[in-house]
This record gives sequence, structure tokens and C-alpha cells, in this order.
Amino acid sequence: MAKFGIIARETGRGGGTGRRAWLRTMCPLTRRGSSNLPLGTKIMNLKYSLRPRLTIKTYLFVYLLVLIVVSFVYTPIQVVWKSIVVAWTVAIIGELLLNALTKKIVRIPDSALITATIIPVVLATSTSLFLISLAVLIALFTKHFIRFRDKHIFNPANIAIFLMIYIFGQNIQWWGASNVIIIVILGLLVMYKLRRVWPPIIFLTVYFLLLIFSTDNISLEAIKTTTTSDYSPFFFAFVMLPEPQTAAGTAKGRIVNSVLVATFAVAFTLFNMKAPLIASLALVNLITPIVNMYSKRK
Repeated sequence: MAKFGIIARETGRGGGTGRRAWLRTMCPLTRRGSSNLPLGTKIMNLKYSLRPRLTIKTYLFVYLLVLIVVSFVYTPIQVVWKSIVVAWTVAIIGELLLNALTKKIVRIPDSALITATIIPVVLATSTSLFLISLAVLIALFTKHFIRFRDKHIFNPANIAIFLMIYIFGQNIQWWGASNVIIIVILGLLVMYKLRRVWPPIIFLTVYFLLLIFSTDNISLEAIKTTTTSDYSPFFFAFVMLPEPQTAAGTAKGRIVNSVLVATFAVAFTLFNMKAPLIASLALVNLITPIVNMYSKRK
């Protein structure tokens, strides 16, 4: 498809034909049969990729929507709907603009929508709309500009939540983690599609074993309380830990990262740090390049 600004060739058959050719060149959408933009169409030097596709991001987004709807049983929709809509709006506009400015492409902002869904679901329902918006913008900024070898270093949603907690003094609620059965069953299905079933399982196993053995009184009741009193580790394991862009590049590296995140999370819990899961993932994101370097060696 022609770009704007390209001059049409003269036809030599009168001004009418020449003017029509010029119009078709300057206005590509007026061409016959070009009402639907094909994948990769260029207009005004921007590449457009707006054809909906069923990808792993689609499964993850639907998974998050199901968890949100289920959570309305415990968290009324009128309490959280504004935060979700504002987060989605900021993410869509911000991602479209950043992609157009930095990558010269306009495409469906699926990953940004996933990030914008996680942030209000993890933060407390009392978080202001301004801070929700700011957290989404921080996530987009880190995704686009804080990179190493063409991959973003930090899980965007996680680092945004981390900064909201430790700089802006916000709290986390994990209100979307309300039904452990749905979290685990649907989570395993999504991880199967992503081919990342083992990292969440290894993380949860190591995490709960370390928590149980770090208590003074080990009993069946203590084990039950540890594993069922809080569902946030399950949400974290299936939604935030396996993020493809910031996960280790090899299967061995992802296993190492899962163990490291679980170990740091328990250590931070014992030292009474705020949001130990969030802090541990942020720390492991920093050392993932080192894990990649050693895990790729034979």
C-alpha cells in the first residue's frame, strides 16, 4: 500500500485520470477493495497491526477476567469498577502512544491490558484513581525504557506495585485472589498453553515448605493454616511469576528463578517486610540476566 506523500505517475491521458491517480495515491483508503486494513499496512509512516489474534495473552486476560468476576462475591463491583476502567483506559492510550512514538507501530495493546488488570487487582481498593493511573504509567515506562538486550528487566505490573508500596505508601489487598480452586485449575490450563507448568508448582512447593519449617510448631493445623489462610501466593505463582518477557530464557533458569523467588519471599516474610512476594520478584528480576548467563552454559 502506498504511503502519504508519494507522487503518482502521470498517465498522459488527460487531467482527470491523473487527478484520480493522485487521489488514490494520497488517500490509500479510497482505493478499490482497501476498506479493510491488512496486517502490516503503513499509513503516515506508521505500521498498523490491528487484526485480532488468539494468543497466550488472550488466555491470560480471560483468566484474569474470570478471577475478577468470581471475586465480586467478596468485593462488590461498585467498589472496584472505576479502578479497573481507569487502569484500562490509561493503559490503552499510553501503550498506543508509546508504540507509535518509539516503534512506529499501532497494534492491539494486549500486554498493557493484562498489566492494567493486575495492578488494581493487587493494590488495595482504597487506592486513589490518580495513583492507579500513575502505577499503570510507571509500568508502561519501565516496559519501554528500562531494558536489557531488547527485553524489559522488570515485570511491569510487579515493579509498579512495588513502587506504589515503598515510595507512595500504598497497601496491597490481592482482592482478586478469592477462589483458590479456580486460580489453580485455570492457572494450570493457561500455564500448559504457555508451556510453563513447572515454575508455579515449584515456587508454591518451595514457598510453603520453607514457611512451614520456619515455624516453631509444625503440626497439621499449622500446615493447613499456612496453605489456606492466604491465596495471594497462588495468584502470584500463576499470574505474575511466569511473565514471559522477564522470566529466565531456559527451563533450568526458570526453575532456579522459582526457587529464588520463593526463598527470598519467605526470608522477607520472616523479617516482616511489606509485600514480600512483590519485593522478591523485583529482586529476582534484577538477577535474571545472571541466571540466564549461567543456565545457558553446558
